[in-house]
Amino acid sequence: MTANGDLERRLSDFYSREPLMRAPDWVLESALSTIESRRQRRGLLAPWRFARMTTSMKLAVAAVAVVAVGAVAITQLAPPPSVPGTPTVAPTNTAPITAPPSTPEPTPSQTGYVPPPLSGLFISEMHGIHISYPAGWIVRAATEPWTTDGEPAFTSLAGDVIYDPDLGDGLFLTLASQPLGDMSFEEWSTAVLDDACSDVGPTVVDGAAGVDCGPGTEVLVSRDGRGYLIMLRTSQDVQLVGFDATDWFSGVLATVQLAPEDAVE
Repeated sequence: MTANGDLERRLSDFYSREPLMRAPDWVLESALSTIESRRQRRGLLAPWRFARMTTSMKLAVAAVAVVAVGAVAITQLAPPPSVPGTPTVAPTNTAPITAPPSTPEPTPSQTGYVPPPLSGLFISEMHGIHISYPAGWIVRAATEPWTTDGEPAFTSLAGDVIYDPDLGDGLFLTLASQPLGDMSFEEWSTAVLDDACSDVGPTVVDGAAGVDCGPGTEVLVSRDGRGYLIMLRTSQDVQLVGFDATDWFSGVLATVQLAPEDAVE
């Protein structure tokens, strides 16, 4: 085995274990051209000779040159190694893209209180009166006669009470009646009101004359010797925005029918 053959074999074994790296074609062509045309250097004491390199040696040398060029290129392109102790710059956290916050729905303004239509009909067997009232309102009929001078309260059993189920004593109607006896209507109405009404005016309900205690939410009338009380009460604790009590109460009074003959003595 010659020295050249041994070199070629070792070079072939060495580079066969390396991953294939390919330099541009012009590098191989340039290396072959240079090897073909340039004389070999020799030592100072070596005799002059002009023997040309074999083809196998040319290919081996060219391969070495290609590998060297590739190694340099990889070195230049590879990122520099991190130096221990050198602070690394962390990537800037980017806030996730999210949809803009939805605009909250505007709170609707208070629309005001509107009672249901007067589709209910109540006939008081105790006090002899017929009246229409709002649908859905609760009726609590009187179970005792009205014998006192003062107005029946919300909890009194002497008056018929019709009220809004959601507001209770915040909005209710009271109906009551009693015989006048030896008293005139003026005497009787004065005793019932007991100077609690600052503005008394005339009124008519179902053709019967009487008085209206301002601001128009309580009336007292008489028919056939019987005095009638019909009133609307609201609580100051309940804010009935937009509710015209006087106007609504006038609509209720327009449905009233007085029947003193049906009342309980």
